[in-house]
Amino acid sequence: MHDHRPDFDAIQTSLRILNVAKSTYPAVTLLLFVFTFIIYGIRTAPDDGDKVQIHAMLGPGGRPLPTRRKSANQIKAAAAVKDFPQGTKTILRLFQAGVVVTFLVNAGISIFQILLNRKDDWWPGQTP
Repeated sequence: MHDHRPDFDAIQTSLRILNVAKSTYPAVTLLLFVFTFIIYGIRTAPDDGDKVQIHAMLGPGGRPLPTRRKSANQIKAAAAVKDFPQGTKTILRLFQAGVVVTFLVNAGISIFQILLNRKDDWWPGQTP
C-alpha cells in the first residue's frame, strides 16, 4: 500500500533549488550576455593579417617608382570581409531571440501578477 504523506526532505530540497535559481538567474543571465558579447566580438573582429599591403615598387637602382592607382584585384581583396557562416548566424539569432522572448515573458508574467493581485496592493517580491 502506498503512503501518501508528503516527503518533507524532497520539499525542502526543491525549495532550496528554487531559491538558488531565483537568486542566481540575474547573474547567470548577465554573464551569459557578457560571454556571448565577447565571443561575438572576437569572432567578428577583422584579422589584420588579411589586409592587402601595397608596397611601392622599386625601379632601377632601388629607388621607389611613383605611386599608382590600386588595381581592381587589390581593392577586392582589401574589401573582402570575413563573416560567420550562415548556420552560425542563425544559431546566434535564435539565441538572441530566445533571450529577448524570455525577458518579455518574464515581464508579462510580472505585469499579469500585479494586475491580478492589485486589490491586495501586491508587488513582485512580496509574499501574497
